[in-house]
Amino acid sequence: MNKIVKINPIFKGRDFLRNDNLYFVLSPFKNPYNIIFSDHIKPTIEQIPNAICLRADNIYGNKPIIEDIWKSINEASIIIAELTERNPNVFYEVGMAHTIGKEVILITQSMDDVPFDLKHLRCIVYEYTPRGSKLLEQNLMNTIQQIK
Repeated sequence: MNKIVKINPIFKGRDFLRNDNLYFVLSPFKNPYNIIFSDHIKPTIEQIPNAICLRADNIYGNKPIIEDIWKSINEASIIIAELTERNPNVFYEVGMAHTIGKEVILITQSMDDVPFDLKHLRCIVYEYTPRGSKLLEQNLMNTIQQIK
């Protein structure tokens, strides 16, 4: 006999209000990704009126960080995920975002870092050079404008 599958995430948060101005970034918490976030992604997002660009290491409190990530993924209008180096936390969080139907912009320095299950999706491929970072900013803004 078939039974209905009940979805019951392990996370405590259940009811969220989407914030159309919130952009949540999934990336490793180390350089060069800290610099890419602070010097390129965040300033690009903040060109959008009223936009808030957030990364998990900018959230403060005493709850488990995964609960804050779950809340931010649910509330964000768009998720931006840095796939370079195949960080397992980033991939786990991308899976969370995809499961709940979020718009996810994938960025990477190499398509070799994009696993088979994500290769069918568009990625912004960039070089971490002055020119490449500028192109990342332009492509990120163009992608956001197409989504919105």
